[in-house]
Amino acid sequence: VAGQYISLGAGAGGGSAGVFGDRNGGGKENLVKQNGGTKATEGAVLEALQWLARHQSPDGSWKAAGFDTQCASGRCPGRGDPDYDTGLTGLSLLAFLGAGYTNLSHDEFDDPVTGRKLRFGDVVKGGIRWIVKQQDADGRVGPKVPRYMYNHAIATLALTEAYGMTRSAVLEEPARKALEFLALAKNP
Repeated sequence: VAGQYISLGAGAGGGSAGVFGDRNGGGKENLVKQNGGTKATEGAVLEALQWLARHQSPDGSWKAAGFDTQCASGRCPGRGDPDYDTGLTGLSLLAFLGAGYTNLSHDEFDDPVTGRKLRFGDVVKGGIRWIVKQQDADGRVGPKVPRYMYNHAIATLALTEAYGMTRSAVLEEPARKALEFLALAKNP
């Protein structure tokens, strides 16, 4: 059943986009319509992505305890634990990737809060660059803090998703190394 495959991330897209073909171009519009999406739901997704773009740190990450320093109004509540910055950055990237934006995207949006142009491709590029800088020689992504595998697993998902969507040569080795670390860390 097509819907089952789409919900698992292996949509019916073909051609050069492969399993991610439904996330961009006309495939995305069809996917949204087919699964009950509306202009209102797509507008909500765009607003959420704009919020994430506004709160991205200059180094490309999203900070659990410091995202509000990027807030235009300075009033965003909900500070978290900085031990989870790697996972938070991975989750933020997955939101953009899931909406079809990659480090290769050229879309620009006028931010209604700041009046700046938001370039989602640059946002994704910065997040990916930050995650790759957090990777050690063994492939682990992020610092070895308590429950570091949570951070590593989410960062690995973001890396592999970005690589799968773009086939970018610079992402191949970091994604492979992250997967290998994950496989080695598996309980017997």
